[in-house]
Amino acid sequence: MKNLLIIATILLIWTLPAKAQAVNSYIAHQVSFKSADGQINYSGTLTLPGDVNNVPAVIIVSDSAKQDRDGKMAGHPLFAQIADYLSNNGIAVLRLDDRGVGKTTGELELATTRNLADDALAAIQFLKGVNGISKNKIGLMGHGEGGAVIALAAAGSKDVAFLISLAGVAMADANGVKTLAKLQVPILALHGDKDLEVAAEQNLDNWKKYTALGGNRKVRTVLLSGLNHLFLPCKTCTIAEYPFIRADFSLRTLNVINLWLQANMVKR
Repeated sequence: MKNLLIIATILLIWTLPAKAQAVNSYIAHQVSFKSADGQINYSGTLTLPGDVNNVPAVIIVSDSAKQDRDGKMAGHPLFAQIADYLSNNGIAVLRLDDRGVGKTTGELELATTRNLADDALAAIQFLKGVNGISKNKIGLMGHGEGGAVIALAAAGSKDVAFLISLAGVAMADANGVKTLAKLQVPILALHGDKDLEVAAEQNLDNWKKYTALGGNRKVRTVLLSGLNHLFLPCKTCTIAEYPFIRADFSLRTLNVINLWLQANMVKR
């Protein structure tokens, strides 16, 4: 076990950006669990703070394209960087290989939004069995289309403690409005103002407006200047520019997320 922990730590340090390597006060665990019907085997990485005692946890839900647990998009391991920052600040983070990617089974192409929402809820059930994680402080973070997934998951389950949307889609169609109106948990919705894939102001407004229809006043929206869909600083801000950006996931954004979690989950 000791050797496994050493290997996990070495792998973690090797994959993280240089400025994130200074201090790591958490341990990365390679985990796996099954869907409720036993048909899908999920595999991922759980980062647990060194002082694991009733800590909140975040499950990251990816965008529409196939992604591994690190959320590598155009060479940027965004989810690994998010996990590193949050777990160094006392938040447990679970990030998973998508269906059909890495060690997770199934086919993403055949999965509906409902299927993906059930995946997220299965992850919550798994985390409920992890010692040190608070069972009533487990939330979902969705990027892009993952925003629609986490909304659907939370609308049908009382196990979701909070939602964090990263450039998340908040659909204005009939079903989307009904789903958002059912959400009663604290929500943080973030968006870069240079996002050319998902309309920033429109979707932030939808998160606020349609959740309010159900009486939810615990919704905060933040528009971040100079950031693209991946929360990276950009010039042209097009998809073609992504591989050439030499920057990590926005530290400003990470700070907003951490402060919100500390205020809404850690200290309550």
